[in-house]
Amino acid sequence: MRYLVPFLMLLIITQPALAKSRYGSWNDPDAVKANTPDIKSKADISKLVDELDALIDEASRARAANPVFLQDLRALAKKYGDIYRTPWPRRVFSEDFQDGNFSYDPVWTVKSGEYRIEKGWGLRSVAVAAATRQNTRQQSNESDDPAAALLGALLQSALGGKTQNRQQPTKTAPKPAASVIYTTANIGNAFDLTTTISSWRSAGRFSLGPYQGGRQRMGYRLAYTPGKPMELLRLTRRGASIVDTSSRPINLEDKKIHTLRWTRDAQGHMQILLDNQAIIDTPDRSFQDPFTGLVIRNNGSDVIVKTVQVNN
Repeated sequence: MRYLVPFLMLLIITQPALAKSRYGSWNDPDAVKANTPDIKSKADISKLVDELDALIDEASRARAANPVFLQDLRALAKKYGDIYRTPWPRRVFSEDFQDGNFSYDPVWTVKSGEYRIEKGWGLRSVAVAAATRQNTRQQSNESDDPAAALLGALLQSALGGKTQNRQQPTKTAPKPAASVIYTTANIGNAFDLTTTISSWRSAGRFSLGPYQGGRQRMGYRLAYTPGKPMELLRLTRRGASIVDTSSRPINLEDKKIHTLRWTRDAQGHMQILLDNQAIIDTPDRSFQDPFTGLVIRNNGSDVIVKTVQVNN
């Protein structure tokens, strides 16, 4: 009897607690589902990880949890953050040339040559060498001068036609003049550059890339020459050198829109994708400071730039 009374009292006291731990209030499953965040994309998971990091920081400052537990929780957040966070969350600029104006938001500056916007297509430059135009005019003037033609015929007749077999010196075709346009922008050392282009003539050379300094001479360039491998170039004070090339020749002269995506991470690892297919994958740490802007260069090609977007 002495032990029975305390036992009954203990049973009475603990009964509500047992009932509470064993049973809970009923919740509508549909209501729970409606209030549960719907995670559909990497961006959602990235946001979740950011919020978790903020809670961990707050708990650490308030000493609200065991430090070892917070350390493990932080490691878990980092694990999934590295997988789902985008390395380039900030939009630097996005250009689609739909406004018909490349001198405003962002401002593009023509350094040489001539650029125009083709409605529905984008930024276009057709570079023509001044020397070629001069030679064409000179040949036209000679053919239009009958006195010069008659004098040439008489001279040839006086020499007995010997000049016919004389080998004429070969004229070297002048190199196409370069058209260059650029925009200044605070582009980080790690970036995500996406552009859509179309090529309309199998000639010349087209390149673009981030630059450092005020003269657009140093930085990286992605160079396209029809029928040849695409090149990733490094431009320094010592000159230009090839970082890497695609394993196959590239031909884009189907007058269709093609997407080039160029990414560079914090460790200097760069990847070039053409229409979602990797063509260049290589590291380079020659430049470790931010870039000053983006430059586009055209040497005799006919490439239209439809869109350009850069993220950091």
